[in-house]
Amino acid sequence: KGKSRGCFLRQLLRTTSLHISQNEGGKSQSKQATKTKFLRAVILTMSIKQKLLLSFGTITFILIVLTSYAAVQMTSMNSDYKFLIEDRVYKVNESTKMQNAIAKQGIYLRSYVLRQNEQDLTNLSAQHEVIDQHIAALEQVFTDDVMFDELAQIKNNQEMFLQYAEEIVTATNANDFE
Repeated sequence: KGKSRGCFLRQLLRTTSLHISQNEGGKSQSKQATKTKFLRAVILTMSIKQKLLLSFGTITFILIVLTSYAAVQMTSMNSDYKFLIEDRVYKVNESTKMQNAIAKQGIYLRSYVLRQNEQDLTNLSAQHEVIDQHIAALEQVFTDDVMFDELAQIKNNQEMFLQYAEEIVTATNANDFE
């Protein structure tokens, strides 16, 4: 019980020198066996206080390492989700709004043919402006060539729709339903 730290270190050095002298004395032992015997000797010469300190220190070290690893992983996951939310979700929302505007264009055109109400034409042109705004917004955030090709196809389809819509409006105004 009265062993001090210096006393423990002296005893450790004696045990180490004892094992080294045994190996030099002609007994051939493998390095693993020597290490195992050395560790056993060190553990047997330790007091309960030292053993408890060593075990709690080891547990504390493991907890610190695991906590650090978890913090790094959480930071990595946070940056991944930030990218998804800030970039991908924005693009999906803009695309969804554009799809809704495209669908509404068809509804307003059909409504104009059936009712011939000028409000439907106003709504049709408003949806056209909404689509142009969303295309412009998406052009600024897309960086991939495939997405630029998709946007070019959407623009082309929109122009074709507007040409056909103009022909339908002209035919509807002339009462030419054939």
